[in-house]
Amino acid sequence: MPNKAAKAEAHPADAAAALYFGDVMHARLKPLGHRFSYRVMSLLIDLDRLDEADRQSPLFAVNRAALYSFNEADHGERDGSSLRAYAQRCAAARGSASSCSHRMSA
Repeated sequence: MPNKAAKAEAHPADAAAALYFGDVMHARLKPLGHRFSYRVMSLLIDLDRLDEADRQSPLFAVNRAALYSFNEADHGERDGSSLRAYAQRCAAARGSASSCSHRMSA
């Protein structure tokens, strides 16, 4: 019988929004050796499910204040037009199929 806890756990690929954490490292060998690294965070958000993403966690919000937030006005044309339409135009301009997933990494 499947584990109930595993069933209840949402996989990030199925979520309306997901945070991904990682490390970036830069290294230079000349003229002097130098190396540093730092932590980064990226947001993957489904543009067709912004309302669902807004309800996903009390720590995350769409178009309102929260610890982590995504504001549509900060992306795309920044003129109040549809962010999804902007993403479709960008994909089409680069030869991507219009039926592609409308998920955005911020």
